[in-house]
Formats: sequence, structure tokens, C-alpha cells
Amino acid sequence: MRLPYLCLPLTICLMLTSCQSSAVETSSISMEEVSSSTSIEDSAFASQPASELPEDLDPIQAGSIDGQTYQNEVLGFSYTFPEGWHLFDADQALEIQLEKAQAAYGTTEELEQSIELGSLGYLLYVEAPVLQTENATTSDLTTSSSSEDAAEEMEDGQNSPANILVQIAPAVALQDMTPSTYLEELAHQTQETYENLGGWMEPSSVESYTVDGNEVAFLQSQITLEVSSDGVTLEDTTIYQGYSIFLAEDHLVISLLLAQNETSFTEGMEVLHNLSFF
Repeated sequence: MRLPYLCLPLTICLMLTSCQSSAVETSSISMEEVSSSTSIEDSAFASQPASELPEDLDPIQAGSIDGQTYQNEVLGFSYTFPEGWHLFDADQALEIQLEKAQAAYGTTEELEQSIELGSLGYLLYVEAPVLQTENATTSDLTTSSSSEDAAEEMEDGQNSPANILVQIAPAVALQDMTPSTYLEELAHQTQETYENLGGWMEPSSVESYTVDGNEVAFLQSQITLEVSSDGVTLEDTTIYQGYSIFLAEDHLVISLLLAQNETSFTEGMEVLHNLSFF
């Protein structure tokens, strides 16, 4: 069974571009391969346009950032992030993902189509403090006031060791599944995607917790991809990936974590667990 869900493998590939140094190219990923694995043609809601809600009822626009806390009044949940992590609101998150798609693949068509059809929506994008480079140190870190500033930071070679993308899909994506069984199937499909791209993924078992009366499913995985730092030599590189999935009102909230190292990954998973409902 193929899940009618947001174009997740494309999202993962876009997130990988921000986790990898600008000097490192993921050699085995092509737009044609990604596109074939991210089709939403089978989606039960693919033919339905996104509903136009008043701004105060739109779950995407209902999110707010106060310091290190993101809160969504319509969906009724909040995340709190460590000091130094950079939070980008829904509009900034969308702009950043579109810029990544354009830079990586030369087109934003598939991403824009998913958004227009209502099968995908971005709530929040978050980056861990960037690594020190010759061009940037931790003293240079300030919260960007716009997605344009964020893009400039990435172009300047400031490479975040971890990032989290929080997105939503219609609850119909679950069909008759629970968040846990959905995540198991999602992990299986993602594993197939990486194998098709020449890599492999080692997922953990899905763990499910009840948080404030809501089921939240978590999964951790290690992904190995062949990359090239010089455009010639291929080397295996490990990326750490985590998921959390839960239902909020009529939406499925999916948070994706990607990290370059175990320390950043552990911190990121702690963030995903630092979830509350109201």
C-alpha cells in the first residue's frame, strides 16, 4: 500500500542539502528519481484544492514564535527549542524550501503543486546553531528576520549540524491507520526510496507515547549515502534522521529531524519529545 502523504522524500532531499556542506554533493540523487518516488497522484485528496480558511482558523498561519517556543492555537500544540536554535515561521519555512528546491533541482513545480492541492503545508523550520567555519563563528549568529536572510546565511557557508521541519497533511492521510502504524509504513517507503537512490536506511522500531492524552509516534534512523567532496571520489556519509507524528484536529503533524552527528541528533530528538498540547 502506498501512503497518500505529502511528498516526503523530496522534503528529505531538500533538508539534506542544508545539512551537507556546500562542497559536498549527494552523487546518487537526481530530480528524475526523486520525482518518480514522490508522486501524489494516488492521494485521496490530491484532486481537492486547499481550503481557504479565515486567517485565525488557518492552522499554518495560526502558529506564533515567542523566543524559543513555537505555539499553534488552532492545532493546540507547542514546541520549545534550546537556546541558540533558529526558528523560522511558516512563510519563511516555505520560502526556504522553495529556494532549496530551485537550487537543488532547478524547479519548484512539484513542491508548489503539493502545496496548492493542500497535501502539504509548512508550519515551522528550525536550525541548530551553525558550525564554525572560516567565514562564520558562533558569535555571528542572530535570528534571521526573513527567509531571504536565512538563504544568505546558508550561501555564506554557515552549515547547521541539524534542522527540523514541521509540516502538516490532511488527517485523511492516515486512512484507517494509527500514527504508529502510519510511521511504520512511512519508514518502509522511505527506506525503499533511499535504496533506489543508492543508499540505505536503518530504522529503529516505532515508539509511541501518550502526551497530554494524545498519541505521538517517534522513530529514529541512520542513513548512509554515497557523497563526493571533490566531485570525483565517492565516500559513505552517515546522516541521522528522526520523525515524530501525531494528530492535531483534522491534520497530521509530521516533524522531520536531520542531523550530521550523533550529538546534534540526540539534542534534536530531545526537542521532538519536548512537545505539549493544550
